[in-house]
Amino acid sequence: MKIRIKRLDKSLPLPEFDEANPKTLERYDKSQIAGFDLLCREDVTIKPHELIIVGVNNVIETPPDCFLLLSVRSSIPWQKGLILANGVGVVDPFYNGDTDEIKIQLYNITNKPVRVKKGDALVQGIIVRREPVEWEEVDNMNSEGHGGYKTA
Repeated sequence: MKIRIKRLDKSLPLPEFDEANPKTLERYDKSQIAGFDLLCREDVTIKPHELIIVGVNNVIETPPDCFLLLSVRSSIPWQKGLILANGVGVVDPFYNGDTDEIKIQLYNITNKPVRVKKGDALVQGIIVRREPVEWEEVDNMNSEGHGGYKTA
């Protein structure tokens, strides 16, 4: 699949598959890695329990039947104490204008400042194919179900 991409800062490389962990690339076939690393475009310090937005240097044009899913790299909450404030990011295929840099909402869950450096790989992107949905509203689902979500 060919994807059009624009870098805002050409000193940073194009997204790579597991750039932050070269040992992964030594052990596994690169074509089997699900996500590609997106790199922070700037140095920032995130205060304790602060929410900030950081650009990841790219405008990405996914095919019309796909979207870009952003997820924090699994080691980042443990190593840096950062999470994506919105859990995951969804980038629609039409968000691809020259100034539509992908940005992430980072939240510092620690009680100390966290330094993010230009080039840090904090999130990974995954191109996901989507199917159009057409709702068929019904009055009965014709299924017993599992009982629903129960609270204490």
